[in-house]
Amino acid sequence: MIIRGGAGHVAIQSGLLLSDQGYNVDYIFGDDFFKFNAIGYCCNYSAIDIIRKKLAISKPDIILIHNFDHLWSPLFLIEINKYKEKTGAKVIMTVHDYHIVSASNSLSYYENAEKKFFKEPASFKVLLTKKLDRRSYVYGLARLVQWYPYYSVLNLQKTFDHFMCPSEFIYKQVVKRFDPSIVSIVHNPTSATISSCQLDNDNVVITFAGRLSKDKGIYDFIKSMADSKLVSSKNITINIIGKRSLL
Repeated sequence: MIIRGGAGHVAIQSGLLLSDQGYNVDYIFGDDFFKFNAIGYCCNYSAIDIIRKKLAISKPDIILIHNFDHLWSPLFLIEINKYKEKTGAKVIMTVHDYHIVSASNSLSYYENAEKKFFKEPASFKVLLTKKLDRRSYVYGLARLVQWYPYYSVLNLQKTFDHFMCPSEFIYKQVVKRFDPSIVSIVHNPTSATISSCQLDNDNVVITFAGRLSKDKGIYDFIKSMADSKLVSSKNITINIIGKRSLL
């Protein structure tokens, strides 16, 4: 439920695809209401009232949540769960990071300024002893203060009926905490299109930059290039920049 960054872009793209299929789509973005602050990060009471009013107006049958931890805090899930129980609506989450499975939403920690990664979601005891934020131990502690009351005590993950993972590596972590029957791999929607046309510039450069994996659109990019049948009397340079094997 944010508009900036990758999750915001995916939210917009998902809405456009659903609208094209005839669904009525309504949005709500946290940065229309809030700016980040430490108290709101852990406990944003204002979010409950905003979500309650939005649900009363929109009356959705399906609620698709993209991201929410920084601006809304998980507290607003209480209101969504009440609406779900009252109406029978389904709640789906697109898992853009590891927030739903760990207080360390990148599954990372810092050791002598070096960033390291947990191989799987760590226990509370392990997280408590690690520096989860590069700035200081206190910043990392805020993640624990936010995460454990909502998910270990209030069990707010029960709000979600299904999780959509845009990549296999995220899927493999999510199924360690949730039943695989409610977790799916659904790649992020892309709009990789390159028009077929005659190019007259001396040099045309087309660049793809990003992780070289299916979920980041590299195959869509290559297919779009092949389908476009670009024609140039000069030079066309195609750069593909990124990490990981294409296989």
